[in-house]
Amino acid sequence: MAILPKLVLSLGVPRSGTTFVFNTLRELWAARGVEFKSVNANYPETSEFLRRYGFKRHVLLHAHNVQPEVQRVLDRPDVRAFFNYRDPRDVVVSLMKLHDYTFETCLRLAEISFEQYRAARRFASVMFIAYAAVVGEPARVIEEVADRMGIPVSAAEIARVGEATSIEAHRRVMQAVSTDRVPVQIRANPQRLLKESSTHFITDRHIQSGVDGRWREELSAGQQEVALRRFGPLLVELGYERSPLA
Repeated sequence: MAILPKLVLSLGVPRSGTTFVFNTLRELWAARGVEFKSVNANYPETSEFLRRYGFKRHVLLHAHNVQPEVQRVLDRPDVRAFFNYRDPRDVVVSLMKLHDYTFETCLRLAEISFEQYRAARRFASVMFIAYAAVVGEPARVIEEVADRMGIPVSAAEIARVGEATSIEAHRRVMQAVSTDRVPVQIRANPQRLLKESSTHFITDRHIQSGVDGRWREELSAGQQEVALRRFGPLLVELGYERSPLA
């Protein structure tokens, strides 16, 4: 068996498929009997978690920040890092639905998230994964993630991991969280409490439409105009379609 990395970072813009990658990593390690510690950490929890557990055992960290404590470990040979991203307009829509935040609040949260994207882009060691690939080509993403981890996978294992990490499978976890049929932890935001699976990090409101480009239907014409002004250069940089209103 290949030497597995001690620390694996599942990073990315919120609502961009980071949970899919996190659970793909869980499945790959679990199938090989790897005992690991995992956490869904927000800043500044990330720093404390890395101090306590980083490199002392196999660790799988899910986070949305690339703060200095994360950057300090990204180029280590015993670290693997993945960063998901998505059309920022879809990020806004999904955050609004998840947290009951205002459109303006979610615009700012998306801007902050893409500041983390730019920080991660400075590191050649990070594997970037577009949400469109997660939705449209999950088997390919699973194979590429496994390869980056140094784990050979057969077509049968790719199919098994794909089933375990599908929207349908994650929806079943979400339903189990909603009815307290699995261990949960509580995550608070200013609007409401979210129940979250303590193993899969899926909340009771986690799975939405799963559609890439949902902003076209779910943002009003006025909101699309505002989003285009705020994200125009970023959309060009990422190669996303600009609004028909442009």
